[in-house]
Amino acid sequence: MKNSKPTVSILVLCAAAALAFSGIFLASCELVPPDLIDDPAPHSNPDDPEYVDPNVAQGLVVVLTGAPTTAYSCASSFSITVGGTDVAGYKYSFDDAAYSADTDISTPITIASLTETAHTLKVLGRNSAGVFQDEEDVTVCQWTSDFTAPTAVPNISAFAAEYITGGTQSVTVIDVTGAEHVVVFRYDPDAVYLPVDGTAYAAGAWPTADCEVVYDGSASGFSGFTDDDVPEGLWVYRAYAHDAALNYGTAGTSQDLASYRGVVYVRYDGNDANAGTIDDPLQHISAGVTVASARLSPLPASPAEIHVAGDAAQSETYGPATAGVSVITLNANLHIMGGYKPDDWSIRNAETYRTILQSASTDADYSTVAGVNKNNILLDGLDIRGSEATANVLTHAVRLQACQNAEITNCWITGGAAPLGTTPAGNSYGLYAYDSVINVHDNPSITGGGGYSSFGIYAEGNSTDREITITDNSISGGTRTAGGGSASYGIYLKNVYLSGEISGNTILAADGESTNHPTSCGVSLDTVNYFLLADNHVSGLGGGASSYGIEVNMSTAVTLRNNYVRAGGASTGICISIGATSTIVVRNNTLVGEALGSTTSLCGLRLNLGTPAGNTVLVDNNIFSGSTDGSGTSAFGIYDPVSGLGSFGTGSICNNNFDAWDQAAKDSGANYTAATDLNNNVGCADGNLDEAPTIDHTTGRITSGLAGLTLDTEGLDGESADWSFYTDKDGITRSGNGSTGWSMGCYEYD
Repeated sequence: MKNSKPTVSILVLCAAAALAFSGIFLASCELVPPDLIDDPAPHSNPDDPEYVDPNVAQGLVVVLTGAPTTAYSCASSFSITVGGTDVAGYKYSFDDAAYSADTDISTPITIASLTETAHTLKVLGRNSAGVFQDEEDVTVCQWTSDFTAPTAVPNISAFAAEYITGGTQSVTVIDVTGAEHVVVFRYDPDAVYLPVDGTAYAAGAWPTADCEVVYDGSASGFSGFTDDDVPEGLWVYRAYAHDAALNYGTAGTSQDLASYRGVVYVRYDGNDANAGTIDDPLQHISAGVTVASARLSPLPASPAEIHVAGDAAQSETYGPATAGVSVITLNANLHIMGGYKPDDWSIRNAETYRTILQSASTDADYSTVAGVNKNNILLDGLDIRGSEATANVLTHAVRLQACQNAEITNCWITGGAAPLGTTPAGNSYGLYAYDSVINVHDNPSITGGGGYSSFGIYAEGNSTDREITITDNSISGGTRTAGGGSASYGIYLKNVYLSGEISGNTILAADGESTNHPTSCGVSLDTVNYFLLADNHVSGLGGGASSYGIEVNMSTAVTLRNNYVRAGGASTGICISIGATSTIVVRNNTLVGEALGSTTSLCGLRLNLGTPAGNTVLVDNNIFSGSTDGSGTSAFGIYDPVSGLGSFGTGSICNNNFDAWDQAAKDSGANYTAATDLNNNVGCADGNLDEAPTIDHTTGRITSGLAGLTLDTEGLDGESADWSFYTDKDGITRSGNGSTGWSMGCYEYD
């Protein structure tokens, strides 16, 4: 069976054309589908399902812009724009009055002088053919005008705690009789914000950057709101009653709430009557301590921070809030941090934005920063300067007594000056710590003052073991500007109950080469417990008569490792002086004793041990002791005036390199001019050398006597995990004693 073909309807259009052919007239025709024929009047046939009657307004949708959108309105006039779909014009009726004339949509409806009653607006739209909607399709807008604010004056109850660290605070609204609704605002007191009539505010909204609505709702049965997101700052809370038309009444009495989020802010141009927030800082650091302690209630696990602005010009200082007291009297669990950019606190750089604490002159014992029995404290990024004493009294830049877990870092600490005196009553201190556990690290400068005796750092134990850690600081004992005085110390530590570590520091006994103090000492350990001194650069220079790099007097145990020590005085210069100890380890140090003119006693290592312990170690050191001009007498590498070097245990004095102008070693019974004399005559000595390197006492550069070798002064040993006493920091066996290797102190061969 053949497949049937679909039927296609074809409209035949004929264009007449006269053709002469065999006397017959033919028509020329074109076949065109009906859907390609243009309709000159689409949908004009009433039978068309899509027929549009031009005399009927179909499809018009009227939209009124500016008309009331709620049941109540406090506006007394309106300008309403008419628009919408296919709307070209309109007419309207207000409060059942006759319809207005036909009006183009470019002209708005104006309604003014409304009364407090119900109102109705009706609008009929017109299309471009001039046909209006039927009455049944009219657009109606109804509302009630109300212009009178409620008379109720609501108040907010007082907050349970005025100052908080958390965000949650509860409060109730009282005295709201007759109020239909209550809206509560909070705002910064410097940017008061008032509610605008006719404006609805949702809880949590911020009408301005300084304001937030914390509650908006019915007063009936209102039991209060909980504000769980109080930002940092001083906030003022007020309540306003409003009616359904959003007319706002008179505000009730305000209540203040200051939120601190664990930080108190202090700036030199602040005011101690402020709240101490980032926008309202205090003026004095002592006021910040009061606010942080009383209102933040800091705990050991969550200490409070006090952020203190600095001054790039270094012209602004922080003094005491009350004359005759410390700039800061510490409380427990506080972190006081300086160096903040003063205008917006966005940058912290303690060196650029110096936060300077300056005490006034005083005639009484005085401390710029003082703390007694205050634990868990931090001083960070402060420039602390001691008082200028006007009487023969003690002066301290920082004084801590019985303070545990105290930390000082990133600070400049300078002791004050005391007048000339004849007793220690006129001493001056950069940092004084008594019976305290303290960590002092990474401070660019800690300097003693100009007292009878001056101390960069002084620490003393009492009756319970205390530990002090001093690492990576620049420390100086300071120098008197005139007169005699007693001594200047970079670090002085005292008492058998004190132990700890001193490492990675640059320590000067005194500023410069001053001779105002008869005695100067870089580090003095006086009857202390165990201490480790490692990787320090220590200079005892500065004393007029006597100069000591490191002095150890009666210690339970001390290890001196990898230090570079210089000393030299007019009469005495001793790099390391050791009194009685139970255990002493002096290893891998470079000691440079420098005679100043006719120095009568000069040595690298002075031992006054009595009977030394069996585990005493004096090995792997470079010891230089001599005069740059050939003058002076008694320059020794090692000097033991008491026991005699032979009383040391086997292997105690080994692998040291001597460059002694007078003698390599000396004890109470013999002189050992060269290292070979020491090796051959003292049973505990072995492998010691007279390499005779030379040192430039100005630059510190050392040149080795071994052909073609110089020593590198750029770094200390121990900076690499591969370092040991017998290999350098690159793991290469040291030159010298070929069988075991030997150290060149804190310098390395190139």
